[in-house]
Amino acid sequence: MLVLPAKPPNPGLPGSFEDGDRDRLPADFMNPGPNWLHASNKEALQKALDDEKTELQARKLLVEAEERNQRRAHIDAAAVPSKMPLERIDRYETSNRRHRYKLEKRLEELQSRWKEQGLVSSARNAEN
Repeated sequence: MLVLPAKPPNPGLPGSFEDGDRDRLPADFMNPGPNWLHASNKEALQKALDDEKTELQARKLLVEAEERNQRRAHIDAAAVPSKMPLERIDRYETSNRRHRYKLEKRLEELQSRWKEQGLVSSARNAEN
């Protein structure tokens, strides 16, 4: 003969109740809903069940859409870096920009020298 324990072996799991837990359930947990109260025969009960099923399916779609929106919002939020990495990137970009401007200035100076030297050397060649 199998003897079941008085309390569930894993208290706290969904579906397991400890002493007094049933009192903490919402009042409408076991309430069949307003559509079922007037069901006196089988057809009326079937219609009430169908109405309840339709309502629950509509609620399910709303909950699924909300969960999708929350997942997308979470993914979008995770895609944006926090403030510290953005500041670091900005510093690197500023440093790179300054370095590029210095190199461009140096290149322009060298090019102008080469042009001057080219003009001077061509003028010397023309004199000779």
